[in-house]
Amino acid sequence: MMQPRPDGGGDGPGSSHWPGRWWRIFFLAPFSWLVLTSFMHEGDAMSVPLRLLPARPTLDNYATFVAPSGTRSIVGSRAAENTMPGIWNSLVAATGTAVLNLALGILAGYSFARLRFPAGRACSSSISARGWCPGSP
Repeated sequence: MMQPRPDGGGDGPGSSHWPGRWWRIFFLAPFSWLVLTSFMHEGDAMSVPLRLLPARPTLDNYATFVAPSGTRSIVGSRAAENTMPGIWNSLVAATGTAVLNLALGILAGYSFARLRFPAGRACSSSISARGWCPGSP
């Protein structure tokens, strides 16, 4: 039986670490399921009752992803063939967004640092404060 520490610490349900463990499980479970099902045959992944570990692990899904051909390429509505163009489109969009944000940020930073204008300090402070709040864009 686990004895509570005098300072209130520990790993039991009353400790401050307990909610953090549940959040980790909550967020990591879908990713671990994604990895586990990638090693399953399609029938095993869709079976009822659900199997957490693959009964017959396989690397066929990865081979199909690298070189889609034949009937295996139809599974998932040609998803294996369309993955690389999708990755390329995402890379172009992310790079363009980063370059545009960098250019506008440099111009804005220079103007806030060098130029004096009405409400400049308030604008600068509000932009800085927005970055301090978690979850703000």
